[in-house]
Amino acid sequence: MDKRQVLVLGAGKSSHHLIQYLIDGSERLHTTICIGDLNFESISNRYGEVPNVRLIDMSSHDEALLDREISQATIVISMLPAFLHARVATYCLNHSKNLLTPSYVSDEMKAMSAEVESKGILFLNELGFDPGIDHMSTM
Repeated sequence: MDKRQVLVLGAGKSSHHLIQYLIDGSERLHTTICIGDLNFESISNRYGEVPNVRLIDMSSHDEALLDREISQATIVISMLPAFLHARVATYCLNHSKNLLTPSYVSDEMKAMSAEVESKGILFLNELGFDPGIDHMSTM
């Protein structure tokens, strides 16, 4: 069985518990956790020596890199700021990849729903426990 790849975009404070949960289950689920962030030094210091983890330097804002990483993922979890979810969603649509976000459903995301449904993929939004409480817990 090929290893599945979970791509987590954004590794800020709100992402740490999610990433640790994924890492903890990665061996049992035969999964590689790919973590992409603008602050490569930070993710290298935290996750650089962790088994089943691959790090992606997103500091160059390289669209081809983002496209390639999404194309290789089994599922994409965008922990980026909400205004960036539609950009990520466009790549997920192009490659028929499932997408999870903790943010409210934006008008841009709603506009993609017919295409998402026609491709038989899932875009699941609002998967946080109330964004205000989530943000307060990271403090």
